[in-house]
Amino acid sequence: MKSIFLSLIIVICASPAAGAAPPSRGSPILVDLSVDDAVRAVLASNPALKAARLRWEAQKERPTIASSLPDPMLTYGYFLQNVETRVGAQNQKIGLSQKFPFPGTLSLAAQKARREARQSFWQYQTLGRELMLRTKLAYYDLRRVEESSRIFDEQAALYEQTIRSARAKFEAGTAGQQDVLKAELAQTEIEQRKLDLIPQREAFQARLNALRNAQGRISVRGPYAPKLAPPLARAVELALRYRQELSGAQVDVERNQTELALARKKRWPDFTLGVEYTQVNRNIFSNPPDNGNDAVLAAVSINVPIWFARLNAQEREAQGNLAASRAQMQNTSNDVAAEARETWFQTRIARDQLALLRDKLLPLARQTYDASLAGYESAKASFLDLLESEQALLRYRLEVVAGETKLAKANATLERAMGVDFAQTLNRRVGATKEELK
Repeated sequence: MKSIFLSLIIVICASPAAGAAPPSRGSPILVDLSVDDAVRAVLASNPALKAARLRWEAQKERPTIASSLPDPMLTYGYFLQNVETRVGAQNQKIGLSQKFPFPGTLSLAAQKARREARQSFWQYQTLGRELMLRTKLAYYDLRRVEESSRIFDEQAALYEQTIRSARAKFEAGTAGQQDVLKAELAQTEIEQRKLDLIPQREAFQARLNALRNAQGRISVRGPYAPKLAPPLARAVELALRYRQELSGAQVDVERNQTELALARKKRWPDFTLGVEYTQVNRNIFSNPPDNGNDAVLAAVSINVPIWFARLNAQEREAQGNLAASRAQMQNTSNDVAAEARETWFQTRIARDQLALLRDKLLPLARQTYDASLAGYESAKASFLDLLESEQALLRYRLEVVAGETKLAKANATLERAMGVDFAQTLNRRVGATKEELK
C-alpha cells in the first residue's frame, strides 16, 4: 500500500510560534508576517491542532493496554463451620488464578489499537492541512485588501493631478467647472471605497489571529510570488498517494480487517490457570498419616463458546463494517481524484486570466491613460476621455490584484487537494518512521 507521508510542516509544531505576538493593553502590536510565517504560527499554536495532536499521542498508549493480560484473581475463603476430613478440619483457603485469552487474541487486539491510533494520527494530519489552507486563504484575502488600499492611495494621487489640470484649464477659461467637480467626485469615491475595505481588513485579521491563537495587527510581507503547479497527471497521482483522508480510509479498512479476525477468535475458548491453597488443622481425635497437612490444588478451566447466534452475529457485523469501509475508501479515492482535477483546472484558468490581465489589459490601460492625459493637456482629448481612462486603469489594477489573489488561493486549494505542498513534491522526506507512528 501507499507510503505514509508525515507532513514536515506539522512536525514544526514543537517549535515556538512564528510571528506570535504577546497581548498588549495598549494599541495592538504590529506583526509583520509572510504567508509561511503565518502557517508556521498556526501549526505551532492553534488550540484545535494541539488538541488533535494530544489525542493522537494519548491513543498511542492503547496498544500496551490492549495487549496486556487481564488482572489475576485472588480469592480467599474462611470456613464458618470447619469441614472435617480424615487428616483434619479445613479452616481457610486462598487461591490465585490468571485468565489467558486464546493464543493470538492479544496480538490482534494490540494491532487493532495501533490502527486506531494511526486513524487518530491521520485525523491530526488532516486538520493540520485544513488549517494551513484556511490560513493561506485568509492571508491572501488580507493581502488583497492591503494592495487594494495602496492602489486607491496611488489612484487618489492621480486624481489630484487631474484636479490640478482641470482647475488650471478652468482658470484659463479653456474648460468648464464641471471638469473640476467630476474629478473631485471621482477622488471622493476613492475615499469611500477605501472605507469599505476597513471591515474586510478587520475580519481577515481577526480570522488570522484566531487561527494562530494570538493578537496583533498583521502586516503582510513580501510581493506576490506565483507557484508553478505540477502537471495534471502528477497532481492526481500525488493526491491518490498522499492525501490524508485517503490514508485514514485505508487505515480504517485495516482496522476492520483486524476486527473481523478478532470476531473469529471469539469462537475459541479462553484458558484460566489457577492454584489454591487450603489450610487444614490437625485431627485431635486420631493421628492418621498426613495429619494436619495442608492441601494444594492446581486447576485449569476454559469457557465454552456455544452461543453460536451471538458469535455469528458478531462476525457478520465485522464483515459488514469491513465491506462498508472498503466502499468508503473507494468513494474517498474517487472524491480525491476528482477534487485534484477540479482544483488543477481552476489553478490553470486563474493563471491564464492573471497573465491576460497583467501582460495585456493593464499595459493597454496604462497606455490609454497616458495618451488621454497628454491629449487632455494639449486640448486634443476631452476630460471625459481622461476620466474614463483613469477609471479603467484603476479597474484593471484592482483586477490584477484580485487575479493574483485568485491564483494564490487556487494554488493553496490544489495543495490541499494533493495533501502536499508544491515545493515538497520536488524534494522532501517521504514516509513516517515507525517510531513516529507508535
